[in-house]
Amino acid sequence: MDRRPLRLKSDQNMLEAIEVASGFVGETIPVIEEPGGKMIGVVSESDLFSAYLEIQESKFRMSKSSASA
Repeated sequence: MDRRPLRLKSDQNMLEAIEVASGFVGETIPVIEEPGGKMIGVVSESDLFSAYLEIQESKFRMSKSSASA
């Protein structure tokens, strides 16, 4: 069993964050600034899901507008 705490680095992108969170059961994941290891925030599953949906909606609007042009 891996005993290292689950965390996200501040420079990780959305896909990396989703991959980390996919195996996580809990409320939030700390976001750590590297170097230094200072906690700068937390991310919830809801935060990731909402951001993902916003990205997908934006991509849909862009493809719809380019198809009608």
